Amino acid sequence: MHDKIFSSILSFILIFVIITSSLYLQVIEGAKLKLDSTTRFKTAFINADRGLIFDRNGTLLVQNRSTFSLYMHPGYIPDRKYLDKLMDDAGFADKELAFQTYTTKKFYDSILLKRNYDNSTFITKYLADETQYKGIEVVRESQRVYLDKDLTAHLIGYTGDTNDSDKTLGYRENTQIGRAGVEQSYDTLLRGVDGKISIDNKTQSSSVESQPINGKNLYLSIDINIQKELVTVLSDGISKYGANGGVGLLQNLDTGEILAYVSLPSYDPNMFVGGISESDYRKLNTDPHTPELDRISQTNFPPGSIFKIATASSLLESGSEDTNVTFTTGGIFKYGGTTFRDFSSIDQGTLNIVGGLCRSSNIFFMKSSLLMDDKLSGGAIGQIDKYAGILGLGKKTGIDVPEGYPGDISSPELKKELYGQDWLTGDLLNAAIGQGLTLVSPIQILGMVGTLANNGNAIKPRVVHSIGDSESVNQTSLTQKVYKDKVNFKQSTWDTIKQGLFCGTHMGIIQDLNSPYVSVSAKSGTAEFGAPDPKTGAYPDRHGWVGGFFPSDKPKYAFTLLLEKGGTSNNTVKLARTFIDWLYKDYKIDTQNE
Repeated sequence: MHDKIFSSILSFILIFVIITSSLYLQVIEGAKLKLDSTTRFKTAFINADRGLIFDRNGTLLVQNRSTFSLYMHPGYIPDRKYLDKLMDDAGFADKELAFQTYTTKKFYDSILLKRNYDNSTFITKYLADETQYKGIEVVRESQRVYLDKDLTAHLIGYTGDTNDSDKTLGYRENTQIGRAGVEQSYDTLLRGVDGKISIDNKTQSSSVESQPINGKNLYLSIDINIQKELVTVLSDGISKYGANGGVGLLQNLDTGEILAYVSLPSYDPNMFVGGISESDYRKLNTDPHTPELDRISQTNFPPGSIFKIATASSLLESGSEDTNVTFTTGGIFKYGGTTFRDFSSIDQGTLNIVGGLCRSSNIFFMKSSLLMDDKLSGGAIGQIDKYAGILGLGKKTGIDVPEGYPGDISSPELKKELYGQDWLTGDLLNAAIGQGLTLVSPIQILGMVGTLANNGNAIKPRVVHSIGDSESVNQTSLTQKVYKDKVNFKQSTWDTIKQGLFCGTHMGIIQDLNSPYVSVSAKSGTAEFGAPDPKTGAYPDRHGWVGGFFPSDKPKYAFTLLLEKGGTSNNTVKLARTFIDWLYKDYKIDTQNE
């Protein structure tokens, strides 16, 4: 009986051992084997060289230089003692940082410790026999060099390491990507495709799965010679007039290409290569002149009288006014207890709309807006808002660099949203002359004068001329016209506004722009902002604008200049004249093959 009981117990134990052994092999060991199969092999990458950047004529602006980076691989580091020895060998002084990084990363992570690693003694030893330094790796990489430094910083931008948010967009860790300018907007083309290597974590054997494909080269639309001259002219003006900053743009109206893209003050993008230092970053971010800010496409300013182009279009297109309508100006206009003035309270006489643009009379456009408001039963501001938008103000232009907030056009809705206040007739008078709540970017002003020059053909601006393979001289041209919209104003509207701008430079308020080398048509604007002087009522803080096109009869180029907090627009007009004279007298742009 006991033997039977013992046999039964023994059989039960044997069956239990068999079942549990089988379960262990199937579930636990199976999972372990599966884990080994997924972690035994890792993928490393062969970095593709980033594409080079040239100006339109093939002048090299951005190149790559060979450099080294130091990486850590926690999976091969058994303890703190071994890690400290590795750091001593590599000359990496911050052992505590290395240890903290080591303890917070995954087993097979590849952790960047230092870019621009320049310990030549260790690099030589490592390259001679890398097997003696398991746990760290010295990787040869390429690094950006911005040859013209601050001359093209806002246009070209810079590169930087990926962060956690970039990973959600599909970027790998420790990858250099574009952070501003064309480096950002053309990042996919410039980066190319990295090659792949499969590495056996146990044997350290490797095999190449794919070779890297280097990034495309970019040929920008700018002419670096024109860019340099405009930087010089604007820099001199900023210094002379005590301005906070400045903007300069020149565009080819046949193609939409930007030939000069200048935002000042600027910065050296090489500071960001390999990671910007804390002191340099602090210096940039505390500078009251905000050198890192792209004033062309990412900043908005009140336009002042250059906005009268939009107001004139609303008057003419709405049918509320034509060239036969005239108003006396008188220099001073009182309405609702408020006194409005023309420049220096000068009496501009009796003007029609051509004369109003020619003399840039505030009073003419205020009286015109009141007439339109009466004819449209209070709808004048709606018309001004509408036609400003049609001309591209307060809207993104589609330029191929990152654009910021597009700005605003004055309206009852905007005033209610910002201040919770009702719209008044005085707001209409300010809006008609580009004051009040209206804010626009310089690239939008360039688009407005370009659309005017092209009789309504609004061409999308762009800063890349062509794209080329890194391995050959072949280029894919992008110079064909890309129309945004057709602005279907009456031809008489275009002609009338053009007459006003031609008159302004030849007989009117901005005769300083009357170049002996080419006929220029333009409109200036002095935008007042801040608080008025309590004694005089004048605004001490002013931005100076000018924008237009040339030659007047057959426009080929559009331009926009701005002096931020640089006084009256006459200061900016003088700079524009210096620049345009240089284009024809010294650079002979009329004989250049654009």
